[in-house]
Amino acid sequence: RASPNVIGIGSSKKGEDSLSYEHDSRIGVSVIDRFTYFTLGYFEKQKRQERIPNMLELFRSYSYRDLHSHAGWRNDLLQRELGEVPVTDFFGAVAHVSFSHYRQSLVAREEGRVRTTQKTPVSNLTT
Repeated sequence: RASPNVIGIGSSKKGEDSLSYEHDSRIGVSVIDRFTYFTLGYFEKQKRQERIPNMLELFRSYSYRDLHSHAGWRNDLLQRELGEVPVTDFFGAVAHVSFSHYRQSLVAREEGRVRTTQKTPVSNLTT
């Protein structure tokens, strides 16, 4: 059974490599891949624009010259046209976080029983 309103994106087509962009020789690993680097670059350029770009514009920004691969996408489960989907519908998320001065252990196990524990002031915790 298919999930509706899903867009799948791949950094390279089947049989192609998804290449790194930057390598840190001190730790011996890639820091970022080309697909992520150029996607982030696209968003940085769009930040200065008045309007929010759509997914089709993002996909059209990918070039073989930049990625050294052919980015692909699947939108057959999407119930809208790609040009109607703002990138913020796919990439945007807002998390609301509230901070507390207390550390709350939600569940503690004691001799097979589950019980809640008391709040502990953060200043009393050791690291």
